[in-house]
Amino acid sequence: VDYLSKMNSCLEGNYSNCKLAVQQTLNNPELTGNRIRVSEDDAIVSDWFDKNSTKELEKNLRSGDILDFNQRHYAIYEGNGAVVQVPEWGAKPERISLSSVLEKWNPPTQIITELFEDGL
Repeated sequence: VDYLSKMNSCLEGNYSNCKLAVQQTLNNPELTGNRIRVSEDDAIVSDWFDKNSTKELEKNLRSGDILDFNQRHYAIYEGNGAVVQVPEWGAKPERISLSSVLEKWNPPTQIITELFEDGL
């Protein structure tokens, strides 16, 4: 899915913030899904968080996952190391590297992923 195009068409020149852009792009107003909580003390973070290498984190993400950075920033993981976001209020949506987002926001506090029938 080309989430950048989808986000641009959802916003169509309107001003938005990162959370609203994610909600509209994914048609998920309540940001529902399986919430994987993450804290810097969790083993999952020490296993995969390295600002210079995001390969381990990427193994745990699926296209369309929402990255929640302590409710201060939201972005959509697009796949192949790319994230789609509105970087600040009123800015245009952009596609940037996952490592760039992590450099600014550190690890996400939650990953919100779709609920699949098999429970994964």
